[in-house]
Amino acid sequence: MEDEKMKAMSDLNKAIDIYIEYFLKDSFDKTTLTEYYNERAYLKSELKDYRGAIQDYEKAISMKVGYASLWDKVYFGKGFCETKIGNFQSAVESYEKVFIHNPKDELAHFNVGLVKIALGRKNEGCLNLSKSGELGYSDAYEIIAEHCN
Repeated sequence: MEDEKMKAMSDLNKAIDIYIEYFLKDSFDKTTLTEYYNERAYLKSELKDYRGAIQDYEKAISMKVGYASLWDKVYFGKGFCETKIGNFQSAVESYEKVFIHNPKDELAHFNVGLVKIALGRKNEGCLNLSKSGELGYSDAYEIIAEHCN
């Protein structure tokens, strides 16, 4: 499995290099490059290279083009990685950007709720957890019972 991830990383690196070279010569839609950066960031996250993943998520964001479900993935992934390295305030900001593109993302509501509670913003966090539960993420109610009552 690890070999497959490293092969995928190599392929993504080549794809990004080729696309940048091609893109810089002509005016092509940057959406493909946004997708490549997102995929490489996700792969880095899988390999527990959270800081490297955040850099790629930021590169994806800098492309400024994409579509709602792509931005949902980019900001969710960035929030997840920021949480993993303890950048909780940045994680909240990233997760909340998910809601611009997908206000019904129950896992983003769940995760941001946990992060807000960790930041001492219990009331806000419990509201996010409640929203997560309303949207169908049943694990939220277990956390609510533990932290919000």
